[in-house]
Amino acid sequence: MPHVSSLFKECLPCRPLKFWIICSAKKFEERKDILSDNDYFLLLRPHRADDLEAEHDSGEINEFEGFMLNAQEANRELQAHLDYWKGQGREPKFSLCIYVDKGVREQNWNLPPDSKEKWRRQWQDFDI
Repeated sequence: MPHVSSLFKECLPCRPLKFWIICSAKKFEERKDILSDNDYFLLLRPHRADDLEAEHDSGEINEFEGFMLNAQEANRELQAHLDYWKGQGREPKFSLCIYVDKGVREQNWNLPPDSKEKWRRQWQDFDI
């Protein structure tokens, strides 16, 4: 049976949510190897004006957009963020994030380019 860790963050319409703060760099390095294949991260945000799919199958308006990552995908994203700061010569004493909408900086982290759509599909296709 999968374990789902739900992370939800509100955002104002004028400031679209592009990333989720997941954990401190220290906590990530201590715990990154203990997540199993049954651990998932569910990231939710209010729909934005530029989103294409804003309806449920039932035809009702869906206020939220969901993205689902397995533990391996989440670890890869967090490790890329940590490596970025270490590459800058800084000791990360802050929280690591998962970026759904990757900017120029995040696009240079050698992560899969189509992750946003993949994570959206994983959430839409998820069934217990």
